[in-house]
Amino acid sequence: MKQKEQLQGHGYFRKKKWAKGLASGIALGAAVITFAGATGVSADETVATIDDTTEVVTSQPESTNDNNAYAEKAGTSEGTLSVDIDNSTVEAAATEASSVGVEVTQEADKDYGTDTTTGELTETKSEIANDQAEQIKALEEATATQTANNTAYADAQAAIDANNDYVNNAKDTYGSETTVTVTNDSSTATDGTAEANKIAKTTAEQTLADNKEAVASYVEAKANYDATVSKAEELNAAVEAAANELKNKGVTVTTSSQVVNSVAEVEALQAQNDAIIAQANSDKAAVDALLAQYAADLAAFNNGTNVSVSAGVYTQDVDNLTYGDSYMNATINADGTFTFTHDMNDGLNDTYGTLGTGTLTGKLNYRVESQGDGNITVYLDSVELYTYTYTAYRQNYAVNQNLNFHVYTLGGTEIYSTYHTGNSSFTDTINRSTTLNYEHGVSVGDTLANVGFLNIDDNWIYNTHGQAVISFTNTNKAPDPVNPPEVTANLVTAENPAKPTLALTSLSDTTNQTIKASYYDYQLTYSPVVEKDRTNSDGVDMDGKTAVKGDVLTDTLDISNVYANLNIGDTVTIIDPLEAGEYYNVDDNIATAVANGWEVSYDAATETFTYTTTYTGEKLVVPTVDWAPAYDAAYYDNTYKVLVNDNLYQVYSNTVKTPTPEAPQPTKEITDTYGNDIDGSTTFDKNIVYHLNTDYTPYTEVTASTEAIAKGFAILDDVEDGMFTVNEDGIVIRLTDDNGETTTLSTDVSDVTEAGSVSTNHTGDDDSEGTTTVNKLNDLFTMYHVLSDEAISDEVQAILDQAGLSPVGEFYLWVANDPESFYTNYVKAGQNITIDVPAYLTTEAGTVVPNDFYQIDFGNAYQSNLVTVQVPDVSPEKHAISTDGTNTVLDNQTVGLGEVINYLLDGIEIPEHHDTLWQYDLTDIMDTIHDRYTGNYHGEIIGTKYVANEDLTLAYDVITDYTVNEDGSISGTVIKAGEVIPEGTEYAFYFTFDQDTDEAFINSIVKVTWDDQAGVWKLVVDSDFLQSLGIVGTFDVNAWLEAERIASGEVHNILINTINGVDYQTEVVTYTPDPEVPETPTENPVEEAPVVQSSVLPMTGDETTPLNIIASLIGVLMFVLGILGVRKRKED
Repeated sequence: MKQKEQLQGHGYFRKKKWAKGLASGIALGAAVITFAGATGVSADETVATIDDTTEVVTSQPESTNDNNAYAEKAGTSEGTLSVDIDNSTVEAAATEASSVGVEVTQEADKDYGTDTTTGELTETKSEIANDQAEQIKALEEATATQTANNTAYADAQAAIDANNDYVNNAKDTYGSETTVTVTNDSSTATDGTAEANKIAKTTAEQTLADNKEAVASYVEAKANYDATVSKAEELNAAVEAAANELKNKGVTVTTSSQVVNSVAEVEALQAQNDAIIAQANSDKAAVDALLAQYAADLAAFNNGTNVSVSAGVYTQDVDNLTYGDSYMNATINADGTFTFTHDMNDGLNDTYGTLGTGTLTGKLNYRVESQGDGNITVYLDSVELYTYTYTAYRQNYAVNQNLNFHVYTLGGTEIYSTYHTGNSSFTDTINRSTTLNYEHGVSVGDTLANVGFLNIDDNWIYNTHGQAVISFTNTNKAPDPVNPPEVTANLVTAENPAKPTLALTSLSDTTNQTIKASYYDYQLTYSPVVEKDRTNSDGVDMDGKTAVKGDVLTDTLDISNVYANLNIGDTVTIIDPLEAGEYYNVDDNIATAVANGWEVSYDAATETFTYTTTYTGEKLVVPTVDWAPAYDAAYYDNTYKVLVNDNLYQVYSNTVKTPTPEAPQPTKEITDTYGNDIDGSTTFDKNIVYHLNTDYTPYTEVTASTEAIAKGFAILDDVEDGMFTVNEDGIVIRLTDDNGETTTLSTDVSDVTEAGSVSTNHTGDDDSEGTTTVNKLNDLFTMYHVLSDEAISDEVQAILDQAGLSPVGEFYLWVANDPESFYTNYVKAGQNITIDVPAYLTTEAGTVVPNDFYQIDFGNAYQSNLVTVQVPDVSPEKHAISTDGTNTVLDNQTVGLGEVINYLLDGIEIPEHHDTLWQYDLTDIMDTIHDRYTGNYHGEIIGTKYVANEDLTLAYDVITDYTVNEDGSISGTVIKAGEVIPEGTEYAFYFTFDQDTDEAFINSIVKVTWDDQAGVWKLVVDSDFLQSLGIVGTFDVNAWLEAERIASGEVHNILINTINGVDYQTEVVTYTPDPEVPETPTENPVEEAPVVQSSVLPMTGDETTPLNIIASLIGVLMFVLGILGVRKRKED
């Protein structure tokens, strides 16, 4: 991070590639507004070169004029303007009404308050005109009503007077012979309205007609009265005579009287009386006849002998039911003749039926005499027997066939008897009689019952004894008493009728109604409001909406309401202090207003326009101000003031408010090929990916004009010349839809065609221009790859000019093909775009590569953050180490023949921040002619500065609270494999191994091989393990190989450390002299200085350069200086 800050502080825009200032996206954005002669934030200021001492204004300044003060008074006014109202037509109507008798008064003025707009004033004037019409209508109606009242009153009163005069004359004429009454009708005393007096006139006319009819009726009634009285006297004399006659006949006579009103009524009464008299005579005759009949009926009763006679036989029936029942019965007639019948039975009755019957006939001689009161006396004088007849029904099968029949008197004297067998029928003639001498009285309605007069026996096996009896009932009936009604007669005398009178009706005088009416004048004041409208170039209202920076807006100072009540000669002044941070052209705005008739002044110090005019009857076009927001995250509100006739009336407009969105924050990322963020890191793999992330989220609430959208949307990435190359075929556009799904748009590289393709200018190092291919990113963008600033096409240059950018050298530019569609679907929708740009680092080792990009929206450029990555300047080390316990470094030294040494393979230590490791190999190429690999080795893997981002468990032991020891080992608190490493814990790991190690984990992450033929020993760290380590934490691998020197000579041992596909090579050289051969001593020669053998110092995977040679010499010098036995340890 420190390195990044230093780069920024010293002008990381290499080679001064930008000709125009790059202070900020805000300053750059202002350059898109191209008003000539403009003030506010001008384009010239934004393109000025900015040094380290210049203070850059990145936020909207505060207003220092009256704009804020006006905003506090927005919508308020001081003073009012009176409005003249012509009310002469109402006054004329009032005068006319008064002339016909209407009582007219003038009321207080009607106050219509204060209007504020032309519409309101027009509506109020219309309301007043309507109200005046209503006033006139009311006055005219009052005039018409009063005129009608006057006419109706005169007509009604004349009719009333005519009636009353007639009544007075009739009273004088008939008052001497009868009673004349006069009743007054007050209904004609009206409220004086025309309608009521019309009714009163009709009433008077009808009353006069009724009075005339009353007089005629009286005259007729008087003549009838006289005739009726005469006829009544005749009737009354006749009633008196008839009453006396009826009374003499025993009729009760009453009299009553009846008033008669005509001769006909008298005659009808006479007929009624005649009928009553005739009915009374008839009723009296009927009563007399009834009484005579009753007397005759009573005499017949008293002397009556009416009687009812009945006869019977009391018998003693057979007791032995074996022979069946036996009967004996009798009948008697009114003359006394009778018949007695009996049956003859035996035990065979059930089989053969009755044996036979016998019948006795005769007569009872009796008489009845009256007792003179309805009661009677019955006399039984004698009985005569005529015949006895026996009728046989079957043969008598009985043993006993002695049947006999006897008749006795009540005293027991036998009168008749006969004996027979019952087998044959016969008749005996008796012709005998016997005296009875019996008498008995029977009262009216009583019965003399069962008087015996003969005894009869039926004898056989069993006897049946009977007695003949007779009963007498006195049936005389007394006549019902009679109570004849009293005969009455009510005769009616005639009573004279009332003497006719004369009734007349007089009328009350009527009145005339006086109509009342009123009228009034008007009061109206005017406090016109003024409006400020803000629209974009599409005419869309922008008040309260968010505008994009640089979009031209128009403020309209609408004072139309003021004109509604101006008089010729009135002055109007408009004062408009602008908001700070607006960009506008003073001259153009003034010219527009002047062309419309305004006098305009501009105060540059306060950024205030003042417009004045004197009203001549012509309504001027209202002033407008064209301007554009110059800042992001700004707030543009504005209010103006209007004065009418100086300070007679002043009013403040509404405040229009338009914010601009926050400046977008495009972000640039750099990742390795595994997608891990390596910003600020060291990368061993030179294949990297830049990610250009746009930020459209600030625009979701903006309202952009068609002109603003037409300025387009683009993304510019300046290639760091000579530091990396872009793989165009691998460029990918990514975006995320509403469901969170990523959509990828791959680069489409095709040949140039004539059908709408856009060519990309490629300019080589020789500045020769050549058009080769066109890159299309689906239909979303056209990609331009510019190799030289001298070969920029007009189309690309226009985009750069609009954005205020002047890149020098190679760059990529992506331009949205359809700005309107792109705006709708991505910018307005807040749908961010990511462009993945794969690149290959070509810079020298140790170089920090910086990069950023620009997001260009609506012609405004916004710079992303800066990302950096460093190409490592590292190499492994190789040493020959003694095995005598001293660990002496034997590089470039002598190794004895047969001596066993260790070759130290000191791998490159991966720094704490790095790209994803996917390869780490140590390859030792041994000179097998001079050295023999013993098969013994040992190694170590060291990792430090790892941090658990969450609670985790690992398959290997780690060390916390650790210390790196002098020998390279690590000590501290051990967390065993499988145990939880708490989140936030920093840990390290340290693994050792040798040819005898049989630990599963070590064997899974380290593979060691030996190729005896090639003499190659190789250690490979497992790629999965390497990738699992992430991109933060150091990593180092060291190994020691044991070898025996088996031949003399200069021996080279090479180490290749391969990291992420890059080979880093070094070697160590030792010397073994030939074996000494014993010689004869000779004179010692002069000793020469030892010759230092050539050595090969560590090399990187790059080509050998003079710098490599210098480094080799320095390495030799260090060894010469005695840096022996020191083992290099890398520390952070």
